[in-house]
Amino acid sequence: MKKIIYFFVVLFLMFSTSVIACGDNENAIIQGPFKINDFHKGDICFQSTIDKRGIDFFLSFDSDGIQINKKIDEYHYSDGPVKLMSVFFHPVRGKTHTFIILRWEVNYDDEPLYQYYYEIYAYEKDKDSLVKSKITEDPMFSGYQIIESGVKRRYALDNAQKVKSYIDKNYK
Repeated sequence: MKKIIYFFVVLFLMFSTSVIACGDNENAIIQGPFKINDFHKGDICFQSTIDKRGIDFFLSFDSDGIQINKKIDEYHYSDGPVKLMSVFFHPVRGKTHTFIILRWEVNYDDEPLYQYYYEIYAYEKDKDSLVKSKITEDPMFSGYQIIESGVKRRYALDNAQKVKSYIDKNYK
């Protein structure tokens, strides 16, 4: 009986470690893992930082039978905790990119002009990693949702569909 229990415990541990292979703390994952086809058995995931105010972006993949797990980027607290709004894949000039939409709540006590600040990051494959694409520098990839004269003005690229349309129009 002990051998059977031991067998199932070992089997469970082997299975559970192969399922949670992305990031460095499976209890902190906030989104993912998502399959990424640019890498053999590749996944990306996002986890909260220890203080729960930032986000770490991880890539995990198999390289010649060895599981590689690396931090690609980190997004920090700035006037408020960062929130991951969307993760999606979309081609730019024939090459698949990973897009991240982030949002920070902006709380200035004086006047409630700004509600949210957005940033969009685009990553592309480079050898055995993901690197920020040059299109991340596009000035449209950051901006505010504001209240102006009592009217809410949304940030132009506040969701994945709007970003995809913008990319298709401006980066053929």
